[in-house]
Amino acid sequence: VHLVGHSMGGAAAVLMALAEPEGIASLTLLAPGGFGTEINGPLLRRYAAAAGKSEIRACLAAMSGPQNR
Repeated sequence: VHLVGHSMGGAAAVLMALAEPEGIASLTLLAPGGFGTEINGPLLRRYAAAAGKSEIRACLAAMSGPQNR
């Protein structure tokens, strides 16, 4: 297969490629995430547990750059 991963999907795609390299024809990573110490585990857990729109918006704002909607 031709495997593509974007953002955190980049880390997942790499793990898939490492697990089954013989099945991967190509690997493309677009703005990959998950490769360094910058991962904010508490924020990701907060996002996963968000119960309402305002909580989700607050988490997405914390994950995005300044001035992003």
